[in-house]
Order: sequence, then structure tokens, then C-alpha cells
Amino acid sequence: MITLSEACANIGNKVLYRPSSGAPPDEEGVITSVQVSDGWVFVRYAANAGSQATRPDDLTLVAPIVCRCGHPAGEHWRDRQTCMYSTPTETFACGCSEMVAR
Repeated sequence: MITLSEACANIGNKVLYRPSSGAPPDEEGVITSVQVSDGWVFVRYAANAGSQATRPDDLTLVAPIVCRCGHPAGEHWRDRQTCMYSTPTETFACGCSEMVAR
């Protein structure tokens, strides 16, 4: 399960479709866009040329993006220049400028 913020921060990265209904096998795809207002993550699966709307609850990141120090690339990492991460009470910049797959 991923959040819409995680999906936004990971556009272009791989996800695994694991339906919560226990339906057919897992399928790997790439996040192409996120429609936050309606709660959909659009994923291009290997068998399809276009993207399909998918519930974020049914997706798992294959290689989540983190900064070199290991902080998650969440909603505060928007400029894709430096790592910004947060706790429930504060937001920090750790100074990393390199994001990597975990």
C-alpha cells in the first residue's frame, strides 16, 4: 500500500500491483501520473500501451526513492534538488542532493 504523496514522489518508478481483493497474480508497472483529486494512481503495466487508473491501496513500491542518507522522498521533496523530510512536528533539510532507489 502506498499513499498519494508517495505515488507523486515516485512518478517514473516501478510498483507492484497486489489487489487487496486477493484477485489474480501480482503485476509490475510504472507510475505515470497521479490524480490526487480523485485518488487514482495511473500505472503503465507491461501488457498495456496506456496507463490504467489504480487504487493506491493496491500498489507497493518496488524500489522506493530515498535520499542518500535514507530519508524517504515524501511530499516535502518537491524540487527534486535537496532532501526534505518531516516528523509530525517539524520539517528538515538534510542537505543531500542525491536520490537513490532503496
